[in-house]
Amino acid sequence: MIKKLLFLIAMVVFFIACKTTNELVKPYIVSYNDAKEPALFMYNLPATMLEFEVTVKQTQKIKGPYADYGVRFLGLINTAIIERNSKRFEIVNVNVKTHFVQDSANWYCYIHNSESLPSFVVTDKNVLAGINTDIELNEISEMITENIPSPKDLKVFFIDLGMQKILIEEIQTVYREIKTDSSVVKVPVKEYVKSKRNEEELARLAADFITRLKTLRFELVAGLYEVFPDGRSLEATIKEMYDVEKRYVELFTGVAKDTTYTYTFTYTPKHETETPLSKVLCYFDDESGVSLILPTQQYANNNKNQHFIVELNYDSYDPLIDQRITPGGPVYRIPALCNVILKVGDKPISMSKQYINQLGNVYQLPIDVLNSNKYQIEFDQQSGNIRRVNSPLEPVLPKKKR
Repeated sequence: MIKKLLFLIAMVVFFIACKTTNELVKPYIVSYNDAKEPALFMYNLPATMLEFEVTVKQTQKIKGPYADYGVRFLGLINTAIIERNSKRFEIVNVNVKTHFVQDSANWYCYIHNSESLPSFVVTDKNVLAGINTDIELNEISEMITENIPSPKDLKVFFIDLGMQKILIEEIQTVYREIKTDSSVVKVPVKEYVKSKRNEEELARLAADFITRLKTLRFELVAGLYEVFPDGRSLEATIKEMYDVEKRYVELFTGVAKDTTYTYTFTYTPKHETETPLSKVLCYFDDESGVSLILPTQQYANNNKNQHFIVELNYDSYDPLIDQRITPGGPVYRIPALCNVILKVGDKPISMSKQYINQLGNVYQLPIDVLNSNKYQIEFDQQSGNIRRVNSPLEPVLPKKKR
């Protein structure tokens, strides 16, 4: 008898529980995956997308045509002379920006009740901005595109080579044989003979010209001439002398040209409760610069010293367990402060602190805020966190105009 009574009690409790579960009190908000009926509207929590602007400097060195004679004719030191053509890349600056995109893993449905319908404000990205309150929506952000420039080899011409006289004209006496009736007579004849100067002679002429140019500039500045230009004419003349001297000296020292390129990469981390998280953005080498990781790439670069990596880890933050989302009130999220580290191999290049939404924790307000239109709630449009809650007992203070 007692067993039958206990069985009946258990069955009653079971049916009551099933009825309570099946007949949910509307309105409520539930996760998209757990929605059992069509929703009036859907919203999502924004995720953080990281944008990296990486500035790379390409230094191209070109050997001068008279590099072998710089020490002998001009007294230059070896370190001032470019001995061979070379090309080198260096990361000179990294700028980290944050953008906000839709989080595909955090969509929520509002199951409505026709008797009670609060006023909702949703952004263009389906982010819940407010309930029962007027809010100015943020401007629509521009689309982010990755910028991938293609470095090119520079073509440098030593234009002052053409200012030198390469051919030498000399008057030489030569003898030509003239036949007469009875003999052959050699007659001296003068003629012009052209010959080409060798590289050493051309280098000596360039060095002598540099010396004469310095002497002329000194005499001009010292006022050793009776008549010389003054005012802006003197200034322009001296500047031109310096420019010509610089170009002639480059015939011995060579030329170094710097060119900067800016690459743009994006990374949207996935929701995880453990860090560090890392991703290889590209490959970087001092000699070849940036190498992209293409979707159709058939092989991977196993040289870890060339991996350009972004690494994320929590900054003094112990992530809690996310609240289990059940049919209830609005869902919001508290972003996590993270260290964003960029490095090539094991060498750090840049480190900054950024708030990452999807690495934070998700919580849920009580369902009572949906049953009454008196609650005014404002959410942050960039993080999904709560900014302001006005209860029915609190007066609504007007916003201060900026």
